[in-house]
Amino acid sequence: MTRATSHEAMFGELRSLLQQDPSAHVWARLCGLLRRWPDTPRLREQVIPYAQERLAGWSDALRVLLARDRAMPPDEAPAWLALCRDVSLSHRESRALPEGLAPLTRLSMNVSEYTPWRALRALLESADHPLERVHLSGRDGVDTDRLLDALEPMWARGVREVSLSEITLGEDGLWRLAERLPVWGISIGR
Repeated sequence: MTRATSHEAMFGELRSLLQQDPSAHVWARLCGLLRRWPDTPRLREQVIPYAQERLAGWSDALRVLLARDRAMPPDEAPAWLALCRDVSLSHRESRALPEGLAPLTRLSMNVSEYTPWRALRALLESADHPLERVHLSGRDGVDTDRLLDALEPMWARGVREVSLSEITLGEDGLWRLAERLPVWGISIGR
């Protein structure tokens, strides 16, 4: 099989996948196909733009950076990771995210006293466009001031939804959060 034929066969498989109804299963198969695709100018100039166009109607919640792909070294990230829109991280993983994730719109992260807050803030500041949804969960030991400082870039950039789950702020931390909300242009409502 020649290289051109191999590219054509892979592109045919790509087209077939992108014509299916959006689902987590189709996304996983698409990632598997793109993982096998040689990183060439053709991939970056033709395949990725084609896939971006076809994925435009998909929910960002389906376009998750899979755990297998989060584990790759940050400087070895393939071009197709730009198709991902959602990532879930442990507090340890925010230091080593692959590059090329600027189009992320959703972030879920477990935070703890060991969270690299500067790395999280840098990630939130580096996005080309604002995240739409941020979900942080954790247990005891979360430093309220560091948490609020890390969240600061999101508010200025128009994040639409933030949820904090199982994070103990304490009365003092809750008041500090409430004091910052109007400064960030946020009102509390149902």
